[in-house]
Amino acid sequence: MVLPRTLDRELGEAAYSSMAMTLEEDTARTIALQQFGDALDLSDEDSLIFHVVKDDQVNAFALPGGHIVVFTGLLDRMGSPEELVALLAHEATHVEERHSTRMMARGLAGYLFLS
Repeated sequence: MVLPRTLDRELGEAAYSSMAMTLEEDTARTIALQQFGDALDLSDEDSLIFHVVKDDQVNAFALPGGHIVVFTGLLDRMGSPEELVALLAHEATHVEERHSTRMMARGLAGYLFLS
C-alpha cells in the first residue's frame, strides 16, 4: 500500500476515541492482557494497544494502527492460554497486514469510481 502507516495510527486513534465513550473497559484485565500481549511481541511495525471490554459478546476486533479490543464474553469462554495467543496473533495480523485500512481504501476507490 502506498498510504503511510501513520495514517493507520491516526485512523485507529480516531476510531477508538469515538467508541471508547460507549465501552466499559475492564481496567485490571486490560493491564493483564497488555502485559501478556507485550510478552508475545506480535508486531514489528506497530505498538499494539490491548483493551478488554465488559460485554457478553464472543468477539474481538482490531483497528488500524494497533488498537485490539477483546470482549469479556470471549475471554471467559477460552480454555487455555494457547487459545488467547492464537486470538491475539490473529488480530495482530489484521493490524500488521493493514486489512482495515485496505478495506477503507477499496471502499473509497469504489465510491470515487461510481461518482
